[in-house]
Amino acid sequence: MVVPYLGEDIMYNIFTKVDARQLQDQLKYGCKQWHKLITSSCFIDDHLHQTKPIWIAIPYFDWRDTAEERKMFVIGVCNGLLLLEDNVEHRLSVSNPVLNQLQPLPLTVQDCGKFVKAVLHGITFVDSTREYKVACFVINHDGSIGCKLLTLGSSSTKWISSSLDTLGKTIQVLHNSIISIKGVFHFIIESVTFCPISSSVKIISFDAKDEKFYISKIPVARMYIRREVLHDIHGYPSVVVPNLCAQQRYEQFWHWDVWVLVDLYSGECDRRYSVNLTAYGDYLSRSGSGFHDPNNSVVLLTLENGKFFLLRQMGEHGYEHYVYDVTLQELKCLELNPQVQYVFKPYVETLVLCSKP
Repeated sequence: MVVPYLGEDIMYNIFTKVDARQLQDQLKYGCKQWHKLITSSCFIDDHLHQTKPIWIAIPYFDWRDTAEERKMFVIGVCNGLLLLEDNVEHRLSVSNPVLNQLQPLPLTVQDCGKFVKAVLHGITFVDSTREYKVACFVINHDGSIGCKLLTLGSSSTKWISSSLDTLGKTIQVLHNSIISIKGVFHFIIESVTFCPISSSVKIISFDAKDEKFYISKIPVARMYIRREVLHDIHGYPSVVVPNLCAQQRYEQFWHWDVWVLVDLYSGECDRRYSVNLTAYGDYLSRSGSGFHDPNNSVVLLTLENGKFFLLRQMGEHGYEHYVYDVTLQELKCLELNPQVQYVFKPYVETLVLCSKP
């Protein structure tokens, strides 16, 4: 293969616009110069930041139905790396499918305890130290929260106890997923009371760099929060709730407010903007179980800082999925198998290594 000579800066600029799979499978081994450029840490970082995120749809599997067959489940994503858990030994691994890499981790779910209320896992990148961190959060029955932290490339873990003392015993995790933004993990819990109006929803945050916990209260009653999934919008953890100022209860199901955690240290939350799908309400309810069911339409994911909303609707023949473009105010239906329940994750195809070279 005769490779024409081009300046390194020109090739660098061209290659940052090429998708990761083509770089890995075709161009990486074109010549020594290309191999050196594509495998450099500076290029990998620049290529990552210029790659647009996408959604990946992962079929949901019931753990009980797959006990005899080993399967890997995606439980976290960060910069093209997938945090995986196997259903047999419940061991954790990190994978980059583009590079065909799989790195087992010295951490299992059982390491976090057998008699706990909930266990959550996540992966994040700490920019200041250039390290990837895997966290295992343990919520105990007494309301205490702790974290087992692992740095990729290291074989040792560190246990960090939370000093949060305002949770109480009546807490529960609202959604079994966790997001990470700029080196900080976030997940949602509920302080349960007998009155739904007084029950409160809180965001638990953990800074992987400072190794500190923070707690923030969403100023909306639990009874009004139906879409308990946290979203990354403009670098802030955000939650979607019904617009309580809507004139009719029908409109509340399709008119949503986006609340964001604007200050991690003070716990300040702010209502940033609204998304109104009232015009599509009849269309979405036509084949579903009816707009009177508050769980009929769920915001699963957002992309490009809230420009696109991914919705799931329970229809007559199964699950229906839609994408709503906030800018164009257009709703499109995705062609997915309605009999399969999918787990959606934001994803970018990158050249990031699973461990330090």
